[in-house]
Amino acid sequence: MLPRAGFSLIELIVVLAVVSLLAVLSISTYGTISVHHDVNSSVTMLRSNIEAAKHRAVAGVNDSNWGIKLLADRMVIFRGVSYAARVTASDITTYWPQGVTFTGTDEIVFTKLTGSPSTTTAWQLTKKNFSTNLTLNATGTLQ
Repeated sequence: MLPRAGFSLIELIVVLAVVSLLAVLSISTYGTISVHHDVNSSVTMLRSNIEAAKHRAVAGVNDSNWGIKLLADRMVIFRGVSYAARVTASDITTYWPQGVTFTGTDEIVFTKLTGSPSTTTAWQLTKKNFSTNLTLNATGTLQ
């Protein structure tokens, strides 16, 4: 009898099963990593925007208060005593990663020269089943 070249059907099925399993595990792991990345980058963006608004207020840029407004899909650094009474030409907008939501105060104003926030607050940033909590203290520092 001559030796057969190639693979048997059983060997091919086993290889396909292993490759399929690895693909499923990779996709689910990527999804988890992506969710964590989106929430963590949202924290970084929020921290940067709060610091930018506070620094503009302390520096007295345009001799005005500066604040941050959190909306469903974006954050806006604004000039003025409130978002409603802001100078729209000075708006700086940053968009949340898709699917990230927040709970908590949606507007903080930093007082000109002192940089004191209008309120202390806590936020929760969430995407799917992953969330993180942040607190803005009386000095305007995000923890």
